[in-house]
Amino acid sequence: MPTRTLLRKTEPIVIELKSRSKKSKSTRRRAIRVGEVAGALALILAVAFVVYIIIPPQAPISEQQSPKAVIVDEVSVQFANPQFIETAQSIMNAEDLGVDNYGAQSVTVNFYVTLPTYGYKLILLRVHGGVDQQTEGHPVGLYTSEPYSELSYPQEQLSGLVATGRSYNRSEQAVFAVTPKFIAERSADDYHGALVIIMGCYGLFSVDLPKAFVDRGASTVIGWNGLVGSEHTDKATLYLLRELLTQKRSISESIRATIDEVGPDPDHNSTMRYYPKEAGDLKFSGIIEGSASESGATISSPVALIDTKIGSSATRSEFVTTRRDGL
Repeated sequence: MPTRTLLRKTEPIVIELKSRSKKSKSTRRRAIRVGEVAGALALILAVAFVVYIIIPPQAPISEQQSPKAVIVDEVSVQFANPQFIETAQSIMNAEDLGVDNYGAQSVTVNFYVTLPTYGYKLILLRVHGGVDQQTEGHPVGLYTSEPYSELSYPQEQLSGLVATGRSYNRSEQAVFAVTPKFIAERSADDYHGALVIIMGCYGLFSVDLPKAFVDRGASTVIGWNGLVGSEHTDKATLYLLRELLTQKRSISESIRATIDEVGPDPDHNSTMRYYPKEAGDLKFSGIIEGSASESGATISSPVALIDTKIGSSATRSEFVTTRRDGL
């Protein structure tokens, strides 16, 4: 009797053990399948990530084909004119140009380094300009809003890339000005056929500044050949924009119409000009379509932002604008 009882009790145990063995094998098979699927998914994700890195997604066609303009308003504190900004932006928006605006505080030395990297097709520089009377050729510098210091940008000062920018009142804080050499050598990209309008004084007083822009890929540079008042240049620039964009006239036709309508600066008789002379027949539609020449000096790799590390004081040039209400 004990033996039979023992056998009866052990038989279910044996069967139960076999059942567990089958379940264990089935579980292992399922685990293998899940592992294979997970591995395949991981491989697919890895391949997709590599493809994404190598071939980044393209922007929508509407975004790719939307040209942009920029208004650089370095004089927005001294000569604020919100009506000019609003009207200029309206004229450009009507021609499907997106517009970016930069106020005075944004206009630093490094701002001029990165400006061409944004791919603007129309650049309005509402900035002070001054002439270096000490240097042969009298090059013109574009002002920043960055206070001048002998100890900042020492290498750039010694190399003639930046200099002092002063207004008519020498008691005012001097600022850094960038030179034509700076535009030519420190621009982080080319200007890719952009039209550059220098609204301030002396933009086309000498050839160095417009040539620097053109050598770095700008199609045309428009500016004044002497001192100009803020009200006069604002009025003339709005008229010029309407001729170029709304009336779709050529560079030379637009400037001629502007001078006929608005006239030269009433106090200093400076007039609006353009560079190079070969650009006279160019229309803004040609700039948008990329037919403008992008030839000129190029830098093989982007230039790093300038280090403002303090160093020893440097000998320097000085740009000066001499009119009280002049840009």
